[in-house]
Amino acid sequence: MNTRTESTIDRYIGERIKFFRKNSRMSQKQLAGEIGVSFQQLQKYESGENRITAGRLYKVSKILEISMEVFCDKKEEEKIFINDIQTTRFLRSYYKLQPQSKITLLSFIESF
Repeated sequence: MNTRTESTIDRYIGERIKFFRKNSRMSQKQLAGEIGVSFQQLQKYESGENRITAGRLYKVSKILEISMEVFCDKKEEEKIFINDIQTTRFLRSYYKLQPQSKITLLSFIESF
């Protein structure tokens, strides 16, 4: 993988961290403290200047209550940015549901 691709991925992951942190109404200082780094280091992760380790990224996902999948860029042309706060809140709530409740909710939505 070339340096350009690596820095693009680092920026993408950083943007996702920042987006979900803000949607959780958490400051950089709060999240940084939770994952054991300075807020300056978190700024570098969010800007893509520094690369975050997989273990620390896992901690971020647990603290922000999001799936690790939101950081995966399966295909460059299929980047999905959830820019709608209501959608983010809905998905966060959906992921917390029990499997049977997910099925019930999906059936309800599809009935419209």
